[in-house]
Amino acid sequence: MTNALLKYLESNGYDPEPLFAGLPHDRAYLSDPTNWITAALRDSLCQRASELTGNDAVMYEAGLAVPRLSPLGGVERLVLLLGSPSVAYRNVGRYARYFDKMYRLTSRTSSSTQVSISMSLMKEYPASKHACHFAQGVLAAVPTLWGLPPATVQESRCMCERAPSTEDYLESASHDAPTCTYVVDYGLAHSRAPGASQEPALSHPDPVNAIGQLESDFELLDTKNADLTQRTQQLATVREIALSLDAATSIHDVFRIAVTLGREMPGVRFVMAHKLDPSGRSVTTPYYSPLRDNRVVTALAAAGVDLRDRLGEHP
Repeated sequence: MTNALLKYLESNGYDPEPLFAGLPHDRAYLSDPTNWITAALRDSLCQRASELTGNDAVMYEAGLAVPRLSPLGGVERLVLLLGSPSVAYRNVGRYARYFDKMYRLTSRTSSSTQVSISMSLMKEYPASKHACHFAQGVLAAVPTLWGLPPATVQESRCMCERAPSTEDYLESASHDAPTCTYVVDYGLAHSRAPGASQEPALSHPDPVNAIGQLESDFELLDTKNADLTQRTQQLATVREIALSLDAATSIHDVFRIAVTLGREMPGVRFVMAHKLDPSGRSVTTPYYSPLRDNRVVTALAAAGVDLRDRLGEHP
């Protein structure tokens, strides 16, 4: 969502630099779709973009531009495997979670060219009008993946409070609802050709196989992104250790900083700092950090091997 916003602003001639003032992350970090930021930070960026563009619904435009700008590195085009907008809308809940884990989408077919889609929060995050606008833009953009006109999206219920000045297309929505509900009409795309009764010039693969392939592809990407996120966090910790060592006044400070910060790395269970004696022939371990599962330490101590005694001082 963040990279979609930045790409939209750049493609329309806006300089996004003012958005980053005072933020804990730089432009490069925020432009990487695999990097995680808090919901509050994301909403702050969206609000700044609204003020920059003078458009309260700028996230709708950013969502609508997703197929054109490919802010997820082209991953969003995997939806083409489903063969048509109607199949994509009917199964939106099965792949939407790979794009944004904060929200859960479900769909219900209303007619041959209309579907009702509900969006709810997966966790106790505050509702966001910017996320609501972005979802509407993405839903409208689905047919454009096949070169068809965008769908029309009408919101009937919204999780957000009604703002003092509400956009026209939100006037009919009831607010403070448990979910956001959108009525998506893709009739214009459906009847692109005069007299057409089906979506023209679209492939119609077996839906079961197509959806299975789509889920498999997204799960693989999700796993790789999780691994990449963990490595990014580990590198950030290594950088923090390096910067913190500037404040060290003794070798003991170096050991303490290294193990205290190092044991917080995702995936790291145990950290030891080794020290080579002046002769270069003997290694001692003056500092250690506890295993994440302390039962191992307790079991070894019961067997007569107390790591707390053998490994030196605890930081």
